[in-house]
Amino acid sequence: MTKPKEGKEEWPRERLERLGAASLSDSEIIAILLCTGYRGKSVLEFADELTANGRLYTELAHMNTVQEFKRIKGLGGEHKSSVLLAAIELGRRIAKKTRFTQKSISKPEDVYNLLAPDLRDEVQEHFYVLGLNNKNKLLGVREISKGTLNGSLVHQREVFKQAVLFNAAKIIVVHNHPSGEPSPSQDDRNVTRMLYDAGNVMNIPLADHVIIGDGEYYSFSDNGLI
Repeated sequence: MTKPKEGKEEWPRERLERLGAASLSDSEIIAILLCTGYRGKSVLEFADELTANGRLYTELAHMNTVQEFKRIKGLGGEHKSSVLLAAIELGRRIAKKTRFTQKSISKPEDVYNLLAPDLRDEVQEHFYVLGLNNKNKLLGVREISKGTLNGSLVHQREVFKQAVLFNAAKIIVVHNHPSGEPSPSQDDRNVTRMLYDAGNVMNIPLADHVIIGDGEYYSFSDNGLI
């Protein structure tokens, strides 16, 4: 790692060992991952550049391929791009696992908080099923389909297959509106009615259908439609 800028008392890695990871800034963590900068820029200067103005969270955290990282000056090498992508994906998985092992889902807001981090910036609609037990404990989350929501895309067979695999007493279905406006379309209403009726036949009731928008959500249950 290139020598720290003047005024730095110790290397980020040394402080990591002495005080723990929580003592490090975002740029210092990135510097440890990258190890080196590029021509004319130290690794700490480069890391500062990558994390300035929240860039880590507004840009880097949403990248999904090595090719996207390689387009950033200084990350053209396969190794650095791969290291950053792997670190960000690990963070995503830890965050998702933590969210998906929460104790219970007692209201639509819980559903929003669970899935909004994954869905609110998506440009396509994603449809999920959540399995719950009789005490509303979350048993599992599974994506069923991706694309415009309609009766031909969302098959009740796949939804209730997952419900059975979860050994669920009830289910909640969730999808996002890329427009950011969560009000239900006629297709949303038709799919909800289809799943509600199927749930009654299967004795695995549909407890809610939550549509996630930009900072807000729509609950069929809250609006008396289930």
